[in-house]
Amino acid sequence: MGLGGKTIEWFTGPGGSQSEIPLSVGEKLTHISGTSGMYYEEVCITTIRIHTTLCPEGYGPYGEVRAANNVTPFSTPLPLDGSIVGFLGSNGEYLNSIGIYNARKMIKEYGPFGNKESSTKWHIELNDGERFPKVFIKHGFIVDGVGFEVSSPNGKTRTQIFGGPGGDTSEVTEAKPFSTPVPLDGTIVGFNGSCGIYLNSIGISEKYKKVDTYGPFGRA
Repeated sequence: MGLGGKTIEWFTGPGGSQSEIPLSVGEKLTHISGTSGMYYEEVCITTIRIHTTLCPEGYGPYGEVRAANNVTPFSTPLPLDGSIVGFLGSNGEYLNSIGIYNARKMIKEYGPFGNKESSTKWHIELNDGERFPKVFIKHGFIVDGVGFEVSSPNGKTRTQIFGGPGGDTSEVTEAKPFSTPVPLDGTIVGFNGSCGIYLNSIGISEKYKKVDTYGPFGRA
């Protein structure tokens, strides 16, 4: 739907809490980290943290560590001369996987992390001159969904949210952190992953001399 020049697309349900991460002008997304695990017989993203140039320790974590098993950490690399320009992943009722695109001379993909077998894939990538002014995380006991607001040079913005209805009250346990590696150069230019009932996996893409992918983490 459109709101004052802002286009919003929802790819998730009503459950869970939604957190908004407003970014300052010039603040760039650098990498993502978190955990993925088995939740209600489905691999999904259990926690997530968003790292930026002004908040290197990361915003978050979002999601809790309850009722999940086989939980493993993931992290995309930290580019030293670039930023995230896109995301990819998969979803159902949760965020099943997520990854990023990192911008250098070409797109490099990291991930998706999480459930690499989830059927519902998604991705979002910046065009020239665009930036991510906000990041949205739907979360409860795990990460139910993730969203991104994209602003263009002409002042228009669009927002996409990926994930499922969420809001379940089951516990998550045995969480393991994750983090992408730290590249020597490049910029995150996108995200990737998968989602179903939960956020199953998440990864990043980095732009440099060739296309590389980090993730998706979780079940893609």
